[in-house]
Amino acid sequence: MPNNYETKMEEKDLRNHRCVRSESWIEYDARGIPLSKVCHLCREVKLKKYRPEVLTNPNYDTYGERIDEDY
Repeated sequence: MPNNYETKMEEKDLRNHRCVRSESWIEYDARGIPLSKVCHLCREVKLKKYRPEVLTNPNYDTYGERIDEDY
């Protein structure tokens, strides 16, 4: 079982993890806006920085932040 320091280091490494192209995909918010390229190794860590409602509720509050859905 890893100690807390090892777990923190692993999370730090996964935040900047470069996914293998054939094993990765783009994760989208609940509105269909692309958030991050992820794989099974880093998905949880990379999506942790978003509020849960951003991932599940298409009517989430943006708190006045402009959202440009035209990519």
